[in-house]
Amino acid sequence: MERWIALDLETTGLSPTRHEIRELAVVPFGIDDDHTEHVLCFTPADFHPSPRPATRSRLVELLRAIGDNAVLVAHNAAFDLAFLAEALRRARVSPFVLRAYCTLRLARALLPGLPRYDLAALREALHLKGGQPHVALADARAVAALFKVLAERAAFADEEAIRALHGPPVRVGARCASASTRR
Repeated sequence: MERWIALDLETTGLSPTRHEIRELAVVPFGIDDDHTEHVLCFTPADFHPSPRPATRSRLVELLRAIGDNAVLVAHNAAFDLAFLAEALRRARVSPFVLRAYCTLRLARALLPGLPRYDLAALREALHLKGGQPHVALADARAVAALFKVLAERAAFADEEAIRALHGPPVRVGARCASASTRR
């Protein structure tokens, strides 16, 4: 059974190299249950103006929480992973490889015809409960809930079933102190 981790981050802009993470949250979850094992949150002070030494150790903790066998899930995964990879690079945390399935991509495939596919619109269309939009922890919980709905709709039993619809996961990684995104 896979370990699933919903990821969300809020940023000061759209460019991972010019802007910063304001908040970051990860929420482990199971497809068949509501159990949350551990929530790890970062705040603006962790990243501004650059990752603090304490933030580096927390980023290492984040990578340990994700582990080699966990599967990340994010809404617009390429965006979130690019920012996370840049934060890891700035904090000189390497090596790392992250992979994630994108709920935006899955929602477009499984819910055709919706007028919008942003997380707030999907929460409303699917009647998902959640906190205030654009708060990392509330959005990470919403990503987990959205993924569960999509998994149920598509009868996903495991990662291989998801890969058949989604394609390969979005990946980022670094061997030394550089990061790149690939599809």
